[in-house]
Amino acid sequence: MIEDLAIILDGRPLTFYPLGKPGFHGGTELYVQKLAHGLAGLGHTLHIITNDLEHEEQRGPTEWWWGAHNHPTHADVVMAVSTLETISDLVAPVLVFLPNGIDPPLFGRGHMVDAVACFSQNHIDLMCRLRPELPAARCHITGLGVDLDEYPWPPAPFIPGRMLYANDPARGLLPTLNIFERVKTKVPEATLHITYDFDRQFAQHQWGARCMSEILWECKGRIEADDAIVSVGGLTHDRLVGEERACDVYAYPSDPPNTGSQIHGMAQIELAAAGAPLVLSDIEAFPEVFGAAAKLLPVVGSLRKQAGPTDLERVDAQDWADVVIAIMRDDKTRQAMSKRSRALAEKHTWGHVVERFQTMLQGLAAERLEAIA
Repeated sequence: MIEDLAIILDGRPLTFYPLGKPGFHGGTELYVQKLAHGLAGLGHTLHIITNDLEHEEQRGPTEWWWGAHNHPTHADVVMAVSTLETISDLVAPVLVFLPNGIDPPLFGRGHMVDAVACFSQNHIDLMCRLRPELPAARCHITGLGVDLDEYPWPPAPFIPGRMLYANDPARGLLPTLNIFERVKTKVPEATLHITYDFDRQFAQHQWGARCMSEILWECKGRIEADDAIVSVGGLTHDRLVGEERACDVYAYPSDPPNTGSQIHGMAQIELAAAGAPLVLSDIEAFPEVFGAAAKLLPVVGSLRKQAGPTDLERVDAQDWADVVIAIMRDDKTRQAMSKRSRALAEKHTWGHVVERFQTMLQGLAAERLEAIA
């Protein structure tokens, strides 16, 4: 049994959203925070390195947070997040890589990696094709999770007709707006809250000579023209949980611009914990992770077969809206989907994620950690 490992978790590659400070956190930032706290809770000593702290902070008996230029450099295990670029000043007999995509920058250090923590089998399959330096035999499905204590059960009353968009605008905001427009024709009280930091994304892309700029300009005009649509901005996690618990039906027609953008789904796990019925695209890891609970639909604009092999029709926003409307109007269906969502979330807690990491470290012990176990 491995106890009291010294672990350096290198979060310096994460620069877009805060990691060490309060505020709106992206999925990867929340993942790092939960993992660090969970492993520290098992008795390991965690040293988390981040760009947004100037002085060290102790956040638990064995949990330390450090700035980018004043931190420990030697440990039993180094965990590198997102890329292997920043680990040159760190020394440990074991290197665990935590990629948050399928084409992570390795900087010639892929051969040094002892284990790779992945979100899903889909993540492993896509990444190993692009990065043969990270063979599947070294990859472990550790997943992503949710803290069920933040989502009491039975759930609080939702807001009838409330829809929610809590993802990068590039991955499906425009089709969500198209779906919502059609839902409102049958559910006049319907509202849509957009909780991701849309304004920041818009500012980043608004003057680009590319399709994403046009899409975000279109979204901006639609949001501002409809009082039933509210862009609430980047939220703290507590406020985001409130938005998730208010959701009537969570429809996410994800169609990301890049392959590998849906190798899991943290927002989807959180909505499941809140008991929201899930209506998701049948892409990448969504069938693998959410197939037991969600209604899966083809991406808006894609072709699907009908009765005959050449009988095709194009899926549109109305197809999605019809499913959403049916769930909103049928309390029995909604309750059944809500219970399936919650049951799925109970299998994907942060406690499960931390346990999988502990199991992975136990496995490494047999090969590499005898001297320090």
